[in-house]
Amino acid sequence: KDELVILYLNKCDGQEGCQEAALQLLSKFGIRTITDCSKLSTMTVRSAKVFGALLTGGSLLAVYDCMLEQFDETINCYGASKDQGTFSCYDESTRDIPMTALKYYLNDATSKLPTDDGRLWMAQGHWQSTAESVVLGTLHNSSILLDESRAK
Repeated sequence: KDELVILYLNKCDGQEGCQEAALQLLSKFGIRTITDCSKLSTMTVRSAKVFGALLTGGSLLAVYDCMLEQFDETINCYGASKDQGTFSCYDESTRDIPMTALKYYLNDATSKLPTDDGRLWMAQGHWQSTAESVVLGTLHNSSILLDESRAK
């Protein structure tokens, strides 16, 4: 009951007014939302819990477009290298290729200083999916969940 969950929303696709509709729906269910990222720069975990407190216990705080995503589509379990051909994150002979890329990405993403504008930042510690990696994963009879469990 002392948990704080942050719900991150961005890139509302769809009809005109999609963002407003999403924000109204959150409000309807009593979920507090921050759209002015600068408010996050002075917010502590404690004040975020209070601001996002739910009647049923715990806290849920929605933030809209207040995240430095650090998305890198090249962090894939599967891929192809000119030098070494195809690789996968769990094949003993090729796993160093994607694991090294993931390690460098995470080191870079977590070494950055906080933003000045209040945006939160994330490090995406999972495999991304591209058209190529999905095809290669399918050819390996795999899935995202299997890839995560096999890549140790």
